[in-house]
Amino acid sequence: MEYRGHFSIGQKENFHYNYSVTQKRSIFACVLVFVIILLLNGFMRFSAGRAANFGDGLLQALPMAVVGGVALYLFNVIMIYVRIRTMYKKNLMQPFHQDVLIDGVGLHATSERGTMDLPWANIGTVQELGNLFLFFVSNTNAYVIPKKQMKDPAAEAATIRAILREHMDASKLKLLG
Repeated sequence: MEYRGHFSIGQKENFHYNYSVTQKRSIFACVLVFVIILLLNGFMRFSAGRAANFGDGLLQALPMAVVGGVALYLFNVIMIYVRIRTMYKKNLMQPFHQDVLIDGVGLHATSERGTMDLPWANIGTVQELGNLFLFFVSNTNAYVIPKKQMKDPAAEAATIRAILREHMDASKLKLLG
């Protein structure tokens, strides 16, 4: 069994890739900011006498903590978008087309930049998101296959999943279907 596809990798695909790579760290940072704001503000309210007890201080600080966590998350997303957009405007990154073959040997991609053959043993994990597949070689380096560009996304995604399940350890797969 094999899969062949032709894809354009541009600004939108790079944004999704960068977002998925930083998502866990970003959420952790937002939760940490939420907890710090909640505890510090709650303690300050209690110690200043604006709250009858520490629990009341925490309840009063809750809206500010939620706003702080959400604001940091939105800031992170906006910064990823701005960074990617700036790189494209400065021609540090450029869109490209790639032909992909996924077979019993691994992932093979050909583009204007050259040819890449990635055997199954060199793929760390494969993550399927709602709109793309990410083949991670390392924690910060992945090959992108956008599902929105497939002729029949449901059938083609099912084919890719079947190939992955046949050739990769299940612990390395984070698939939707």
